[in-house]
Formats: sequence, structure tokens, C-alpha cells
Amino acid sequence: PYIIITLSAKWLFGLTKQIPSFLILGISLVVFVASSYLTTQYAELLNDNTYYWLNIPIRILRLQFAFMLGGIAARDRLFSKVKALDNSWMAWVGFVAVFVAKIFVKSSGINDFYAFALIFLFLKTQRPKFVDKTLQLFGDHSMNIWMIHNWIYINLFTSFIFGFKLPLLVWIALLLVSLACSYLVDIVCKQVEKFMPFGK
Repeated sequence: PYIIITLSAKWLFGLTKQIPSFLILGISLVVFVASSYLTTQYAELLNDNTYYWLNIPIRILRLQFAFMLGGIAARDRLFSKVKALDNSWMAWVGFVAVFVAKIFVKSSGINDFYAFALIFLFLKTQRPKFVDKTLQLFGDHSMNIWMIHNWIYINLFTSFIFGFKLPLLVWIALLLVSLACSYLVDIVCKQVEKFMPFGK
């Protein structure tokens, strides 16, 4: 589903240029809620081999909301328009409050809203320059990391990653190994692109 939604990103973002924000977000939200309901209420059925083919399209419908929310925010320059919180201590208070709230609210249904609020508030904080440079580095590799990190901790380096035992250390190890693998992926992709029509 991640590959399909990524390949569809250009078409999805194209819709944000043609349809009013409130309408496309409303439709996207309804689709998200419906697919989330199916995922939670019929999880066992969807994981059954007989109906597994339905699992991927439903997951795609669930993932699209995060893409549309980000696309609308970028199109309307939402982050730059809301200036009241710029470099404000209130932004840090909100950031911590949202972070803590997620610890106690276990529902995965709010994950997209949680991530959006966290990113929005963080961008409004005053940060040291090295933080932005570090995030820029990981941002350049974010798609690769997102696509491969599951394979790394489930299939490739399971014992190494979980050998750190403490959750924070496990997360750091996974992030660094994923980043290293991302450089290798980029090298391979550049070589493959040389043989593709759009790479010439």
C-alpha cells in the first residue's frame, strides 16, 4: 500500500489544486473513517487468506487522508499563515501537551491528526540551527526510511536492533541503520535510473 500511495501522490496532490479545501478534506476524512472502521471491526476477516486481497485497497484508502491533509496544508501555506505561535513558548507547551496526550490515547484513529499537530507546533518553536540541519538530513532520506524500516527490524537486523533492549536505544539504532541503508538505496537507484527512459 505504501508504494501504491506514493506512486499516486502526484495525482492526489493534483486534486488539491482543483477542488476546494473543505470539500476534498471532507471527502477524504469520510473515506478515512470508513476504511478505519473496516480495518478495526473486520481485522480478522481481512487478514484471512480468502479476503486478504481486500486488505491492501482498504489500507490505501486509510493512508490517503494523511497525504491529502499534508497536500492541503502545503497548498494553502497553512503553517506560514498562522503566525501567532511563531517562536512562542506556547508552541512548546502545545507540543509537549500533544505528545503526552498521545501516550494516554491509544487509538490509532488519531495518528494522522496527532502527527499533523506535532509537526505544526514543532515548526512554530524556536530551535537551534543544528536541529534543523539534522532534521533536513533525515528529511532527505525520509521516504527511503519509511519504506525500508520494517524490513530492517523485522527481517534483516532483528537481533541487532532489539539487542539494545531499551526502547529509546532500539529506536535510535533503527533510525541510524535505516539512514545508512537509505544511502545504499540511493546509490542503487541512481544506477538503475541510468537505464530508464526518464533517467537519460
